Amino acid sequence: MIPDYLLVGHLTADLKPDGRVLGGTVSYAAAVARACGRLPAVLTSAAQDEPFVGVLGTISDIKSVYAQHTTTFENVYYDGGRVQTLHARADTLTAKDVPETWHTIPAVHLAPLVDEIAP
Repeated sequence: MIPDYLLVGHLTADLKPDGRVLGGTVSYAAAVARACGRLPAVLTSAAQDEPFVGVLGTISDIKSVYAQHTTTFENVYYDGGRVQTLHARADTLTAKDVPETWHTIPAVHLAPLVDEIAP
């Protein structure tokens, strides 16, 4: 089936005390789009061996631009606030990275987290 909702941005690996978890706007929005009956496609960038690419691929079409690292965040919460650390950033995404078959997807959701979408 042809996707009808395109998400562009980095999936993330979020560091928690008990390990890494899948994060990023594209991850959450793809799940919500799927639950609403849409067929999401995700353009992202991550390390070539990133297992979260496969996880996200179970709910959406996905194209990952291979990078040296996956975008990785750590949030440390304290009374009334948090400290967020960016440990690694995947590659910048450009219009050239969008597969030609996705050029006619009617809805596009730009979901940058760390300035990863080139103008």
